[in-house]
Amino acid sequence: MDNNSSAHNFSRTKTSGGSFNVLEKEKMAEKKKFLLRIDDNTYAALEKWAADELRSINGQIEYLLKDSLKKAGRLKSNTGEDKNNNDDNNSPG
Repeated sequence: MDNNSSAHNFSRTKTSGGSFNVLEKEKMAEKKKFLLRIDDNTYAALEKWAADELRSINGQIEYLLKDSLKKAGRLKSNTGEDKNNNDDNNSPG
């Protein structure tokens, strides 16, 4: 019985921005954490851009970094997800 109640407690964890299921939490746990120092003007611009695209600031920064790495040919695709997302960035320009 303890195993079921424990699993149930972790199946959904509510946050101020919504809720995450266990798989989403595990995926988030796989990410490297680091401190980023950024000036106020750049942060404000990222904050507005993120809001315009319905992303968190962290999500927007990660999106921009991945997009830049893909365009520069520096991101190795290890998953089908990366390959699928890369199709949008293969157009010349």
